This record gives sequence, C-alpha cells and structure tokens, in this order.
Amino acid sequence: MLDQVLHIFNINSVFDLNLMKPNQNLTSLTSGVLEVFIVYWKEHFDWIIVQGDITASMAAAIAAFYRKQILRMWKQV
Repeated sequence: MLDQVLHIFNINSVFDLNLMKPNQNLTSLTSGVLEVFIVYWKEHFDWIIVQGDITASMAAAIAAFYRKQILRMWKQV
C-alpha cells in the first residue's frame, strides 16, 4: 500500500524497515519500531512519514518525538 502512495507523490523512500512478520504480536512490532528508530538510526531526517496500522504509527510517532523529528502521517480515506 505504501508503494502506491510513494509513486503517486513521486517520493523515493530511503529505508524500508521490514518489520512486518507473519503472526507477529503487537508487543514485538512496537518494540521493533522503537528499536529501529531510536537505536539504529544515526541520521536526522527532514521528515518521517508514517503509513500503517495503529501500532506501527503510534510507535513511530513516539520514536520521532524522542528523536525530535518532524512526523507526518498518511491517512487513507
């Protein structure tokens, strides 16, 4: 779904987090998002754009807040 949005707005993504796993629970998804954003990303980005389920979006928003990053969310209507 995100690839379609990126194509519409002619946006090239820098990273694909590859966090989605089959039968994953909410706790492991949340901790995975926080770990990727807070621990591994050394760069500061102009924006972090989030599109996903509630858990992934919430965890990305928390991580962006901790890193003082600008967060934009994509809501499909």
